[in-house]
Amino acid sequence: MPGGVWVSDIVHQALTDRAGKSFRHMGSQRVKNISRLIRVWQWTPASPPDEEPVTQNLPQQHIQYATSFDDVQIAWASIGKGAPIFKSPNWLNHLKYDWRSPVWGPFLTEIARHHRLVRFDQRGNGLSDWDAGEISFGKMVGDMAAVANASGLERFALLGISQGCSFSIQYALENPDRVTCLTIFGGFLRGRLIRPNPGQKQFFEILTMVIQNGWGSNNPSFRQFFTSSFIPDAGPVASRGFDELQRICCSTENALRIFHMNANLEVTEMAKRVRVPTLVLHCTGDRVAPIEEDRCVARFIPGAAFVELPGNNNVLLEGTPEFAQFFDEVSGFLARDNSLRH
Repeated sequence: MPGGVWVSDIVHQALTDRAGKSFRHMGSQRVKNISRLIRVWQWTPASPPDEEPVTQNLPQQHIQYATSFDDVQIAWASIGKGAPIFKSPNWLNHLKYDWRSPVWGPFLTEIARHHRLVRFDQRGNGLSDWDAGEISFGKMVGDMAAVANASGLERFALLGISQGCSFSIQYALENPDRVTCLTIFGGFLRGRLIRPNPGQKQFFEILTMVIQNGWGSNNPSFRQFFTSSFIPDAGPVASRGFDELQRICCSTENALRIFHMNANLEVTEMAKRVRVPTLVLHCTGDRVAPIEEDRCVARFIPGAAFVELPGNNNVLLEGTPEFAQFFDEVSGFLARDNSLRH
């Protein structure tokens, strides 16, 4: 472009980290010789910074509500066409904000390119009811059932990320006639208070104090403690996007309720009884869920395949090697699943 330069997201992160350059985000674009969409940034000598991703290239999602078994309203969205993928909720989501987030936008868009993606905001956060009487493992799995029914899904691939691993395992165990295959990324069978490492309990206590003392404040330093844990390799734009997501999608009380629920999860025995094809992927240096936890997932689910990805993030960021490898591995896995169904 005359008077300007366009760069990929990974180059943008490196430049802004080192040089403090101002770039304008140009959305996800198609690039020659690369099949997937790439997030692109523009720099011109006079261009002002623009940290809000451009959304006109994103497909339109349709948000609706499902009533769970205890009358809690659960917001869910469907987007894209093709073989369905049902995503269980991870640590804090917001159906609307996720699409323009530099953290989740590219990941969700990549899935929706070839699939119908159905996802939902867990109770207590996002667009779902914040005043749910109970936030628990059993209720989360029940919410999955309510959304699957409301969306008309019959047979589908299931995707569980981080805490969503546990919910997905239980749902797959209870619904083997509906779940054709299971993909898990950055997951765990045991919450922090269940793991044998005493350091996990100490970390839980520190994070509990951080939520109690600063989650609802305008000072982002408290939430950034979580951000640096979930995406330590992220550049400043993605880091600020993750911090903003946490701020808008959950109250202090509900952040604590969900955090404590996750710390007490234990689905080891359930995993041993899962009988659907399973692919487990995990970044080597993940600080939220140690890689040993997902090795346990792969070891206990009969026949599960395990793929170790580079990097330290618990969320896959566009432009990183692990982002590309994840979709290469999952595309092959889902293609095998589809061929077996026909």
